[in-house]
Amino acid sequence: MVKTKKHRLLLEPDRDYHLTAIASHEKGYHLSWILNRKLGTYFTRSTDFHISRKNTDLFFPVFIWKDEKKMLTWHLISNRSENGFLLNELKNIDFLLHITPNPGEEFIRNLQNHLKNIPVVYTCFPLNPEKYQAADSLQFD
Repeated sequence: MVKTKKHRLLLEPDRDYHLTAIASHEKGYHLSWILNRKLGTYFTRSTDFHISRKNTDLFFPVFIWKDEKKMLTWHLISNRSENGFLLNELKNIDFLLHITPNPGEEFIRNLQNHLKNIPVVYTCFPLNPEKYQAADSLQFD
């Protein structure tokens, strides 16, 4: 009997991004419009984020802004779809703000202070992607 060797290629997910949780009862298009006015961003609607879970297709609305000056890409992703949540552990969170590459602690602190001063944002806080299995699926082109 011939012995065969098995080789495994283990890839670590690219975690060069920042993730902020946002609670707001606004619809995605309205929250993105408010953020555009208050933060000076230019979010536009993008293709829905699609995942399959337990034979169910889940589609999450996404709004994108590419900040050419700071070379950052922002994604505002709904945590809710018709059939479930993107991050099941955070059912009280309505949106995820995904910024690539990670802009640094001072930038995030200033951003969260601005977000907390927006009346329709009830709360926001940074998320550690390593704690949430579905966060690794948030890979955008």
